[in-house]
Amino acid sequence: MRRLNGFTLIELFVVMAMGGLAIAAAIWILNATVARTNDARRVADVQNMVVALAAAAKDRAVLCDAAGAAPCAPGSLLHECTIYRTSCNGKSDDQVTAQYLDMSTIKDPMYDKPCRAGSVENCAYTFLEVENISKFVLGFTTQGSAVQGLSFGHTHRAEQKGFVR
Repeated sequence: MRRLNGFTLIELFVVMAMGGLAIAAAIWILNATVARTNDARRVADVQNMVVALAAAAKDRAVLCDAAGAAPCAPGSLLHECTIYRTSCNGKSDDQVTAQYLDMSTIKDPMYDKPCRAGSVENCAYTFLEVENISKFVLGFTTQGSAVQGLSFGHTHRAEQKGFVR
């Protein structure tokens, strides 16, 4: 009996299965890397925001809503608040956010809904509590990795002194 050159159906299935496993492993590694990158960015964003608010508080600035007409309220997303020189008067020449950190550009890399106190849902950078510029609590969620001792998948809190553990 003469044998034809080529592959059997089983050999082709084995090669396809091995290729599928390689692709699945690559996707899993990529997703884990993206989650770690996003979490590292979140921690850096929050640390930068805490430092910027501390500098603004030292200069006796105030934290206002985006229009500058009222104080920033609890439940506001970070990018919805601005820093004003002395009062929330709505005058654009008194808005000094850019001197510290442009809060309008700081947005969570993945989430867009506000955090709620005590919630475990994924959420964006949110002022959970805000009494004034030197007394606040920022909330944020890590996506999928433990960064700087913060467990993943939980709403974390940062205040003037840093992360609340």
